[in-house]
Amino acid sequence: MIVCGQDIRVRGQIIRIGQLEADTYEYLGDPPELLAALRIAHPKVDIFSFLQRPSDAAPKYSYPMEWDNLAVLPISTFDKWWNEQLGFKARNKAKQASK
Repeated sequence: MIVCGQDIRVRGQIIRIGQLEADTYEYLGDPPELLAALRIAHPKVDIFSFLQRPSDAAPKYSYPMEWDNLAVLPISTFDKWWNEQLGFKARNKAKQASK
């Protein structure tokens, strides 16, 4: 279903759990607004889970939460990643594989 322009996936029958369709790639801009819209949406959602941006190390919202592990690497551009972040060995293997 679509709520506030976000694709929400709802799972479960007895307890309905909602989350963003691309949960590990999308982040909510305004969770309180979306939660208010979910309260009146159908089907009803009992639990809604979302990720906070990885750059925010401290909890940003006062909702009940659980810590989880997520491996992330900041990449601004392909050129910076290829020339500065990626090691020589990996670049060399990628060049050899493309031949």
